[in-house]
Amino acid sequence: MTKKFRCLSCLYIHQGDKAPDVCPKCGATKEQFEQIPENFSKLIDRSSYTNNLLMRSIYHIEELQHLSAKGMDDNLDPGCLYIFRHMNEITKILKAMILAEINTHTQKGKWG
Repeated sequence: MTKKFRCLSCLYIHQGDKAPDVCPKCGATKEQFEQIPENFSKLIDRSSYTNNLLMRSIYHIEELQHLSAKGMDDNLDPGCLYIFRHMNEITKILKAMILAEINTHTQKGKWG
């Protein structure tokens, strides 16, 4: 397993055998990095996988929002309009839930 190091200044996570000489995000020196323990490193890896799934879900949700807007504009009949309006509301809720969960992961340092 590749080691992970966290910049204490900006929380950037570096993967490699050793910490970088300079943080690519904020410019902090090597001394500002701490090695992340293996058990937490595994959690970051798992979270990265889940976060990727969540981000991919947002992409598809935005596609559904676009389709629902087109369907509402078309307004073929009351049944279709109901479906597209409902789709639009549900996708707003799902997107907000996903963004909140990603924010929780970020605050817990599980972004990776």
